[in-house]
Amino acid sequence: MARRVFRPRLIPTLVVVFLLPFLIGLGFWQLERADEKWALEQAFSERGSLEVLRPTGAVNNVAALRYRRAILNGSYLESRQILLDNQVHSQQAGYHVFTPLQLAEGKTCFLVNRGWVPVGRSRSQLPELTVVSLPVEVAGVLDAPPQVGIKLSDDARSVEGWPAVVQWIDTASLTRELGCDVQPLVLRLAPEMADGYVRDWQRVVLTPEKHVSYAVQWFALALALVVIYIVVNLKVKRQDIATSK
Repeated sequence: MARRVFRPRLIPTLVVVFLLPFLIGLGFWQLERADEKWALEQAFSERGSLEVLRPTGAVNNVAALRYRRAILNGSYLESRQILLDNQVHSQQAGYHVFTPLQLAEGKTCFLVNRGWVPVGRSRSQLPELTVVSLPVEVAGVLDAPPQVGIKLSDDARSVEGWPAVVQWIDTASLTRELGCDVQPLVLRLAPEMADGYVRDWQRVVLTPEKHVSYAVQWFALALALVVIYIVVNLKVKRQDIATSK
């Protein structure tokens, strides 16, 4: 190293200046996501041991009620079912079936996620959905509606009519369409309950450990970029070149 001097060139320097903060930022973002997932795991564990809720109307303090076990009494709106598109199970495309459950008081509805069903032979052939219309008691876990990465339009619906095929759960639009107050929490139907489909519920798609491993990869790429930048811009001293000749 004593025979070399560091002479950074413009283009490699610009690449590092713009790319290095980006890589480091992605690493810290993954660490933040890991912290969020750890908090969710802790909340799920703690709230799962609390007493079972029995909502009889609209709910408040939504964040505190997430992951609470609950029992709902009401009637399914069998003619107003919702298919959440782009849901994958065992590497197969399908839908999650959300069925509105109108509580006995008549003004409030909870969406019940009854599980996963596969896509038909074509997108125009929707799955046949059955459910009892009599008053029922259903049990499960309260959760936030599934999130989507990018909303390609302002309208959640893919097609008109029922069952509704949607790209995300829009409770405000559903409140207008159903004529009852659709709650911001959905009920993930317990696996042992009737009138459900495939219910292999996962609390999080990516575990905290997975996010940490991604963070390590981004930081490793940032370090590799710095090492490559230094090596590329190390030049042999001119007097050493002259001596070798």
